[in-house]
Amino acid sequence: MNIFNIAYYSLIRNLRDRKTLSLMMLLPLLSTLILGSALSSSFIVSSIGKTTICYLNQDKGWAGEAFHQFINSEDTKSIIELKEISSYDEGVSLIRERKASAIVIIESNFSQELGLGKEANIRIYNSQYSNYRSSIINNLVESFINMSSSRIAIEEIGRKNFVPIYSDNIEEISISSTGNLPRAIDYYAVTMLVMSIMYGTIYGAYAIGEDEILKTEIRLKSSPIKNYQIFLGKLLGTIVTLILQVLIMIGFTKFVYKSNWGDNMPIILFTCFSAIVMVVGIGIMTHSIFRDSNKASSILNLAVALFTYLGGGYFPIDGFTPKMKLISSYISPNYMIQNIIFNSIYGGSNKEIQNYLIAIWSITILTFIISSLLGRRNVA
Repeated sequence: MNIFNIAYYSLIRNLRDRKTLSLMMLLPLLSTLILGSALSSSFIVSSIGKTTICYLNQDKGWAGEAFHQFINSEDTKSIIELKEISSYDEGVSLIRERKASAIVIIESNFSQELGLGKEANIRIYNSQYSNYRSSIINNLVESFINMSSSRIAIEEIGRKNFVPIYSDNIEEISISSTGNLPRAIDYYAVTMLVMSIMYGTIYGAYAIGEDEILKTEIRLKSSPIKNYQIFLGKLLGTIVTLILQVLIMIGFTKFVYKSNWGDNMPIILFTCFSAIVMVVGIGIMTHSIFRDSNKASSILNLAVALFTYLGGGYFPIDGFTPKMKLISSYISPNYMIQNIIFNSIYGGSNKEIQNYLIAIWSITILTFIISSLLGRRNVA
């Protein structure tokens, strides 16, 4: 019961701190509204332009040549920009860097399989975030399919054993790339929520250092309450405080701002919970390292601002250089959390969601291990 009593009073104390609450909730909500309104035009696709396709033709036969001529024709090039690649991995890299929308692969046995009257495949690997461009690419390939039995067979190939290619022979596989183009209000509802969660690191640092600040440390140590009960109670109270803030912010942006949170709310809520435990762990670890609440809070404030910038919290990281994007993906917790949420909302890669969740919980475990070791050293 001691743990729950401590958690209850920690929660009440946090909720009564109106100044901190206003900074943790009102500021992100106002920022969402201001940025979402001011930058709304930046999130609108004003011109479709050309669709970039990575193209790998491994077939040296007659059917591969026919498709090569088709995709390089003047009519086709008016709507697409073709990037010939040497491998599938090269194409995936270009998609993940948002330099291409899809990969089209003609396999080496394409002509042979058709010549033998067997099923042959044209493989299309689409980015899941480029739905309208995916339809352009699919329509393009289907145009080749629709005319293959007539124009290609009669005018170009002239083979008696030519077998028409049907749309069922197209295998479309989605590839997740980082980022998306939601509306501005949708984008900042997520990034400002994540920023608010990240500022929970200060709650974590304060939860450990408050007894020193309030001069209650000696009284607690002389009480029958064990140290681990105090720690777990404050940890639980801090986590519940942040969970309540997250629920209020998601509800407010969803029903007042009409932000899009998708249909995978359980995944989003679990991600927020995972992030909350992580940031509290980071706050506790930071205080354990510096043993000074004011110094820990100052460092965490600077770190959160930096992580938010690197994670694309203030504006999308599309304008970053490839090297900066790589740095962001590795050192910014905001980047990881946002990518899980965006993938959940817009039907992205489940594997990417899983990998980032593993990374978040790995960081969480590491922070508590370090805090435990530092705590023992300080006691000794």
